[in-house]
Amino acid sequence: MPFKKFEIYRVGARKSTPFILHDGIVKLYVDSPYDGHPVVVGWVKPGDYFGEEFAFGQPAMFNALAVRNHTWAQDVVLPPEKAMELVGNRMQKLIDISLVGGMMRHGFRIQFLFNLLNLPFPDIYQSELLETCGKISITKREIAHAYRKQGLFEQRGKKVVVSRPDLVAQELERVIADVRTQKKVVTGRFFGKRHIAPKGPRT
Repeated sequence: MPFKKFEIYRVGARKSTPFILHDGIVKLYVDSPYDGHPVVVGWVKPGDYFGEEFAFGQPAMFNALAVRNHTWAQDVVLPPEKAMELVGNRMQKLIDISLVGGMMRHGFRIQFLFNLLNLPFPDIYQSELLETCGKISITKREIAHAYRKQGLFEQRGKKVVVSRPDLVAQELERVIADVRTQKKVVTGRFFGKRHIAPKGPRT
């Protein structure tokens, strides 16, 4: 069945069978509980399956968005072991993202770098990359521009190309380390300001 650029289904929807993608790109995501922006769980490329939870009669765990107008998917019967493997992989990725997301003010930086490392193709249109990070403010565009100047990705016309994923991975690790450090500092200040001296006569 053909899909234009729109949501195929949302969390909680029920379908009769999973899908196999023949053409286009499908983005699987959930809405962040912190700011409501989409958190990408995975990109579906031609030849990949999605909606594997439907094989067990379960409602959709993620939102599925057809990113390109020429998206074509077909109903497919998945063996239970394959469906279970896919569900497990997606849930693990969601857990990993949630652990990082729960401690960050730098949500856009981490999400942007994470998406650079998980592009479905060697190159992707800029609009498709940026939309995975939710609403794009001027500040966020400046961050993306700064990463481009650092050489984390190239812009060839309207396409984004990542030729050095190792640099992206290093920057992602650095940002996460900074966030963890800041969290410790902020937590220390919080409890320091609320320190209550013990009452009673001094000895």
